[in-house]
Amino acid sequence: MEYNSQRSAIKLPEYGRAVQEMVEQICTIEDREERTAAAFGIIKMMGLVNPATKEQNQTEEIQQKLWDHLYIISDHKLEVDGPFPPPDPEAIKEKPKKIPYPKLNNVKQKHYGAVIPGFIEKAKQMDPGPAKDYFIEVIANLMKKAYLLYNKDTVNEELIREHLKELSEGALELPAQVRLRPSNELIAGIQDQLRGGSKPGPSKKRKKKKPIGQHRHRNQQR
Repeated sequence: MEYNSQRSAIKLPEYGRAVQEMVEQICTIEDREERTAAAFGIIKMMGLVNPATKEQNQTEEIQQKLWDHLYIISDHKLEVDGPFPPPDPEAIKEKPKKIPYPKLNNVKQKHYGAVIPGFIEKAKQMDPGPAKDYFIEVIANLMKKAYLLYNKDTVNEELIREHLKELSEGALELPAQVRLRPSNELIAGIQDQLRGGSKPGPSKKRKKKKPIGQHRHRNQQR
């Protein structure tokens, strides 16, 4: 009895061992024309076996994919007159390049995320006036809230002013007379967000229903 552990590894499991054994068999056919005809027959079977290509195996893209898989299953040993050139074995072995992880411009202040720097850029483009001053104050409060969420502690208001000036490259500055929201208010808002923003309401007492027999007894007395 032959166990799977004793058999050769399957190149592409989605086609199963039966297809791989057929591919290995046609590789031994000496006549090139006969070998090519057998390869076309296996391609039809592969299109039915693989669920990913079963419904679209008539398109040129899927057909090329099937022929590429046929060559891969044969370990690139199959020589036939197919409609597509064999794939480059080295290109298949090449590992995909790593996608660089996006980094914030200022690593030291990563706790502010990407939203607040975006707000800062918008504020820099605004014309001077009350609207811009109010927007800067909103940004500073958001920075303070983000800092508290990151550190879970109190924060010096002067530090927020310095960070605002630094992130805006000196373009924005919080006026000295402006005071940010107290830390306890911001922390309370953070805690509400962590709880889902819902506060438990007053519980309503349910009225007790009197037994049916008691109602009947009173009706009989009347």
